[in-house]
Amino acid sequence: MNKLKKVLKKYFKESLDSLFIDQISSILFALLVAFLAKHIDFLPKGNNVSEIAKLFILIAIFLIVYIISVIFQIRPHRYKFHIKSIEMIIEYDGDEITVYETYHARTNRLRAEKMYTRRNWFSDEAFHFEALTKGYEIKKRAKVGDTHEFDIVFPEPKWIWQTIDFKTKFVGQNLNRQFENFYWYDVIAPTDSISMEVRMRKKYCGKNALLKSFLHYEDADGSEKQKIPFNGVYRWNFSPKLGWSYVFEWEWSDSEKEKKKKLSQK
Repeated sequence: MNKLKKVLKKYFKESLDSLFIDQISSILFALLVAFLAKHIDFLPKGNNVSEIAKLFILIAIFLIVYIISVIFQIRPHRYKFHIKSIEMIIEYDGDEITVYETYHARTNRLRAEKMYTRRNWFSDEAFHFEALTKGYEIKKRAKVGDTHEFDIVFPEPKWIWQTIDFKTKFVGQNLNRQFENFYWYDVIAPTDSISMEVRMRKKYCGKNALLKSFLHYEDADGSEKQKIPFNGVYRWNFSPKLGWSYVFEWEWSDSEKEKKKKLSQK
């Protein structure tokens, strides 16, 4: 019951924040309509229409605009954040994988105190996840299988007009060579641009890589695949689509394939 109360309290708080901003916009818009209506002077003239009648017409215009706006905006924004850009650097070094991410974002709420994120990692391998920007903290929320959920807590509440800028670092052990030959990113919030840079020594990779983008599954209509030469360093810049997955997939070198095979047989 307490958990349900907390969920409802959080939902209504976010709803009211969003509704507050939307209704202010609605009121300003309605006042603008009333102002224009008065000065365009489109209302009927003459003795048949009193000043009181004109006032009631203007009030009706205001109320209609306001009510329509509330009907369409009563639901809070589905997405709490709008990501302006993410810059990723993925470094593969055999026994260890390091991922740096730099975020530039803003909230769609009146204000926000934290941002949700998740990381998938193997249950038998250690990892460390930290915020590199001063004042920001990473707090663990839950674990479901190999999926770890976190909150990135801001040093202070961020308002709707403020830009949120921070950098994180994830380091995961790969002693058993379970990490597959790709880096996968799902776009779960509106995002303007992503830069994904993959780095590794040539002894780990082959000569080619694939850039994949798709909705739900790889062979879906509209999915894209591009083969590129890969010498161990490549930066992929793109404007992502909401709900889509973006995958950078490389070839393993013969020596890395052999090491993975030996470890899998233990």
